This record gives sequence, C-alpha cells and structure tokens, in this order.
Amino acid sequence: MGCIESWSRTNPDLQVWFLVRCKRLMDEDGLLRKLLQHYPNLRLALLQPEAVLKNTPILGVFNRRFKDCKWQAAHLSDFLRMALLWKFGGFYSDTDTVCIKSVSHLHNVVGLTNDRSLNSAVCHFDKGHELPRDIMKRIRKTYDAGNYFSNILAVGKKIKEACGITHNKELITLPGNDTCQGVTVMPSEAFFPLNGRGNSKLYFQPKKAHDFKQTFNSSYTLHLAYTWSTREEIVPVGNGTLYEKAIQLYSPITYKAIMEKHIDFF
Repeated sequence: MGCIESWSRTNPDLQVWFLVRCKRLMDEDGLLRKLLQHYPNLRLALLQPEAVLKNTPILGVFNRRFKDCKWQAAHLSDFLRMALLWKFGGFYSDTDTVCIKSVSHLHNVVGLTNDRSLNSAVCHFDKGHELPRDIMKRIRKTYDAGNYFSNILAVGKKIKEACGITHNKELITLPGNDTCQGVTVMPSEAFFPLNGRGNSKLYFQPKKAHDFKQTFNSSYTLHLAYTWSTREEIVPVGNGTLYEKAIQLYSPITYKAIMEKHIDFF
C-alpha cells in the first residue's frame, strides 16, 4: 500500500488508478479503505485483460501464445501497460515504487535504469502515442513465452529505434533528448536511483535516513526492484533506512498502520 499512497499523496491533481485483476481484495486491517477515504484522487478498478487488449496488436499473442508462458504475471503486466498507455494515456508505475515528487508536469517520458538500459516500470505516454503501439507490434513479432526478458528486450529495442541508435552504450547520450518520436529519455536518477543488484541494498542499510534528501534530490520515484530478493537479513523498523524514511514521508497512513500493528521488520 505504500506505493499506492505515495502516488496519491504526491500527485493530488492527478487521478491515481489502482488496477487489480481479482474481484475480491483482502483488506482485513482496513488500510485500503482508509486510503480510498483519505485520498479523493485514488480510484480502485477491476482490470479485465481481454477487454484491455481488444483491438491492440498483441491480442493474438495473448490468445494463442501466452498460455505457455512461465512468467504469466510479469508478461501480462507488460502487455497491459502498453495497451492501457496507448488507449488511454497517462503515467504507469509498477507497485514496487515510492513516488517522492509530483510527476504531473512530465509527458511522454521513459527512464534509464543505468547508463546501459531502459525500463518501462515507470513511464508516461499521451493517449494514442505511436511508441506504445509500435512496442506492441514488436512484442507480437518477437514474443517468446519461455524468456522472462522477452518483452523488456522488445521495449528497449523499439525505443532505441525511435531514438535512432543501435547500441546500449549510446543510451548515455539520450537523457533530455526529445527526438525519440517525441519521447524524452530521463536520466537514471529520475525514476531508478540506486537501481541494480549492486546498489539496491542501500535502501535497507541502517542509519542512512539523514542522507535521504541529498541522495534523492533529483528523483521522482524510488524503484525497489531486486531489493526483496537480494537482502541477506531482516531489517527492523526504526533502523533509520532510506526505505523507511520514504514511507514515513510519502506514505504516512501506511507507516502508521505498520507501527500500530507492531510489525517489527520490512
């Protein structure tokens, strides 16, 4: 819930849609209900994949090849985000992020995760933008149900084509450049600071909270990919980590619920 609250709190002038596939959600502690009541811009909606993918280039992939996929949750997320962005436009974010600055002024943006790769975990496209459509066409052509990175590779390939480059090492020249079919490639610190297996553990190092503003001065979001799988030990609440500071500042209702339930660790 920390992700959902942070986006709602830092972007009060935007509607934040929490899209789910299950018809019933477990909310035994009432936290989701509290968030919906507190943030008038937060919406909860049921997502029906067949309806979202209808009349898109990847409906056939979903109907014929997706059933053999080993990573259905990840691949379906890839399909749906591009279809939603093309059909409706807006900002998309994975749920392993914390939004720490308003993104309301950003349009048609993708981000570098480091100097050598692109990531669609946080991105914005206007309704009907050709790049999400072209990415779906690329996925239709190259989709491999047995390759976890199949869609990620398709996204990177299509964006590089739009930017007129062929090699990953050329990505370092892109930040701030809006010649990629009208899309701006943001530097890694914008959406993916500390991203990667080497740096992700820094989110949970004790007594780093005092470095928060300096560390993320140029950031809009924190992306916690890999952090849950690479941590070697439990991190106690109250240990002064960067992640805890982010939840305290940008997801206060969620943080209060954690404290009231006497949860001792993240």
